[in-house]
Amino acid sequence: KATMRSLLDNEPVVTRERMLRRKDGSSVPIEINPSLVRDAVQQPLYIQTVFRDLTERRRAERQSIELEMERERINLLQEFVTGIAHDLRTPLANVKNSEYLLRRVGQHSPEKFDQYLNVIRDEINKLTRLVDNQVAAVRETIPSRPSDEGLPVDVNEIVRMVVATSRNRMGEREVRLNLEEETMPPIPGDVDRLRMAIRQVVINAIHFTKEEGKIAVTTRAGEHYVQVSIEDDGVGISEKDLPFIFDSLYRADRSRHESSSGLGLTIAHQIVTAHGGTIEVESEPGNGSRFIIHLPVRNQVAPEDKTRPAR
Repeated sequence: KATMRSLLDNEPVVTRERMLRRKDGSSVPIEINPSLVRDAVQQPLYIQTVFRDLTERRRAERQSIELEMERERINLLQEFVTGIAHDLRTPLANVKNSEYLLRRVGQHSPEKFDQYLNVIRDEINKLTRLVDNQVAAVRETIPSRPSDEGLPVDVNEIVRMVVATSRNRMGEREVRLNLEEETMPPIPGDVDRLRMAIRQVVINAIHFTKEEGKIAVTTRAGEHYVQVSIEDDGVGISEKDLPFIFDSLYRADRSRHESSSGLGLTIAHQIVTAHGGTIEVESEPGNGSRFIIHLPVRNQVAPEDKTRPAR
């Protein structure tokens, strides 16, 4: 009835996309496009509805996403090599210097011998942690090709799972992690990749939230997008660093971020963008940060990305 009224009033009718199930149980994506047929004197005769099979279009979109993700994988790996080479220089230089002093001075002084030996041991442990973290980040967080054809997924269910696992990982840290949900429609997407993206943003919030701090995760439904917001009251992000937080291996403060791979937000941004969405960031140093993930209800071109502070 609503479609009929819109057509009779010459209002634009929204083209709809649906999943139809065949007799054999398989599903096929279709586009429904109604139009009003009129006679010679422009009197309405009937509504004509065209059903278009979107299988090939979806396959082309998938191939485009896969190609773009493969490019990103190559870029991330290249920057990974550059970044880890930079991080290795300082501990390797300390090891080399301590080894030299150990041979020159340590053999005549047991106290100096133990001092330089401890420096070498600490730097080797630091190198081991650094390499392990970076390799694990590349192996576990760089997204592979999407595992489905963009079937409907429940974002609230994904967020609940991320929040539950994140609470378990916090251990004895006195950080409150709260979840507030709003009923949202299913969206087309890859469950595993979306869970990975949201998880990376939540982990980032936990990492930069102090003891007895709080993190609020909320979901909201819009007309064309669903929204997932992750807000913390942690250290915040400076204005000069905001444009670079999604760059792979970028770390605004290396002294506080030693155990991080530097890839988490990059991966989250990549996955969200591949789904046609955006991540908006609002932050002030000392007043926490808010990451807002927008994901389209239907497959469409991503809106303009926003990474500048809005406060």
